[in-house]
Amino acid sequence: MTNKNQNCVIVGGGSVGIVASILLADIYKNVMVIEKNGTLGGLLGSYQDDQGNHYDIGTHVPNIINVKELDDILFGVGKEREENWIEFDRLDTQIHFNGQWNRNSSMIDARSLGKEKYEKGIIEFFHCDEQYLAQDNLAKFAMETYGPTFTQEIFAPIVDKLFGVTADQLETQSSLNYFGLTRLVMLTEKVTNKLKQIDFFDKKIGFHTNLGTALTHYYPRSPKGCGYWIDDLVKKAKKKGVVFRLDTTVNKINVNNKEITSIESPEIGKIDSDLLVWTIPPVLALKAAGIEDHSHPPILRTTSIFHYCLDRELLINDALYVWCMDPKFKSFRITLYPNLNPEKQNTGYTITSEVLSNPEESKKFNSEMILKELISLGIVAKDSKVLSHAQQVIHNTFPVPEVGFMDDVNQVSEKLQKEMPNLLLFGRSTGKTWFMTDVFRDVFERIKGINN
Repeated sequence: MTNKNQNCVIVGGGSVGIVASILLADIYKNVMVIEKNGTLGGLLGSYQDDQGNHYDIGTHVPNIINVKELDDILFGVGKEREENWIEFDRLDTQIHFNGQWNRNSSMIDARSLGKEKYEKGIIEFFHCDEQYLAQDNLAKFAMETYGPTFTQEIFAPIVDKLFGVTADQLETQSSLNYFGLTRLVMLTEKVTNKLKQIDFFDKKIGFHTNLGTALTHYYPRSPKGCGYWIDDLVKKAKKKGVVFRLDTTVNKINVNNKEITSIESPEIGKIDSDLLVWTIPPVLALKAAGIEDHSHPPILRTTSIFHYCLDRELLINDALYVWCMDPKFKSFRITLYPNLNPEKQNTGYTITSEVLSNPEESKKFNSEMILKELISLGIVAKDSKVLSHAQQVIHNTFPVPEVGFMDDVNQVSEKLQKEMPNLLLFGRSTGKTWFMTDVFRDVFERIKGINN
């Protein structure tokens, strides 16, 4: 990669683009971040209602990366980190499925199916002698790993709720990793502990109790929640001279002899670029560069986010957030702010519920409907008064990993790198990384390798 160390343009002002800008400011003389929206942070930001309450856009309790330079950027150093972040040595989560709560972990408990279906499923499970992670689709993987009953009664309804397609339409590894659907709780705790000593069963069965991880997790002390994190990262970037251009788009990438020379924007004109960093869907870079694209457009999910400030304490006080995988409810992930940051709850008790759907379905949801769900789930007290509420609808939050999706993503990425070697692709849209920790680590390692 040619590196003139002069001008670097980063497209996308989410957390990935901001962190990349901080690192690249040590290498390039001029670093500019271009963001099409009027705010920075993307899905890692926060939302403020008309009463001044802040809510996260999604549930984010990041963990330490164990790379000192990167952790210092993300969370600060020494006393700064202690003063601004609440530390958790484990993530306490719970999950609701088939009308029951698993209060001890975030994994589906197969025993919730009822005696007849569960016992049938267990017999089938022990007749499954392989686990084909490389299966053509998620349905085949589930059948070969867990058997037909658990596939039909557990995986099928969850897949429909989260992705809006059937399991045979999904790639195996990607769809499992999106929401951690890799293990089921079953049998007794004693038997489980014994079986998990065997690698074959360890990959299929989950512990009955969340044992936590060895990694430290953090959440901002600020009432702004994750909005504080974005503000802090932007401050660090600006201190290094990074320039941010909001409400700005890129409609053309100029290439000469397979080298990006500049980008063009309707709002700011032509900008020289020795390195272009792309953190939004790669297919948009193909379009901007005028390169023909034969990939299949992915199905994109819409996230409807419902925020509430209540006058009564929440009924769950021992989980940071909860999952609702029950197909009878629209909510799928619910953030319990009083448990994340007790200092934040001065005038009320805040909670956020997220709903996944296609764009048309999102028009049917409203705050009253989701509040009734939260009451029915036993999270919100029936006589709670809503002090304020707000709704956000965010389209195109993530692509459905259909069969062939990863092949398309890889082909697009390979074509871009071949035609434009001075282009770096980062973020979830690349298909390489999904979890926040992996995304940040990828950004750090590849940027640090530029001059090596």
